[in-house]
Amino acid sequence: ECYLKVISLDPTNFWACNNVGSVYEELNRNTEALRYFRKALEIMPGQHKALFNIGVVLSKMGYEQKAQEYYWESIRGYNRYPYSFLNLSLLYKNEEKLDRAIVVISEGIRCNPNASFLYYNRACYLAISGNTDDAFVDVVRAAKLNPTYISYVEKDEDLENVRKLPGYEALKRLLRQELKDE
Repeated sequence: ECYLKVISLDPTNFWACNNVGSVYEELNRNTEALRYFRKALEIMPGQHKALFNIGVVLSKMGYEQKAQEYYWESIRGYNRYPYSFLNLSLLYKNEEKLDRAIVVISEGIRCNPNASFLYYNRACYLAISGNTDDAFVDVVRAAKLNPTYISYVEKDEDLENVRKLPGYEALKRLLRQELKDE
């Protein structure tokens, strides 16, 4: 209601429109969400978060190809937003285009080297594609940036073969020790 009030007072408020869209998206009121995200985009053309949000809603509505276009546009406009790379790579993964997913998420890592979740997800893609050694390297990178990822690795089916690698137990011990030392 507050954002709607702001919009009634200032119909050109980008953040109010974007935030109303986010609220509607959370409520699965996707048509209304799209309307407000598009309004935000009219106010601030090319704004990466509005483009990203449209991609999210279109994906939820089953329009994956259109969602991919919006994620790409978001990335072209601002490549420092790692979630655009993540969501785009997930769409490719779901289409069983792992090579594309890996390329996209690798570019996301190049542009956002401290985004631990990008390393983690690339580790999953690499493991699925049979490249467990490189997947292990990405698990290490993700866990060094955020040691709590090791608990995800323990449960993630995609990383089952990584857990079987000889260095995995040593990595767990090292990370648990680092967590204790903090």
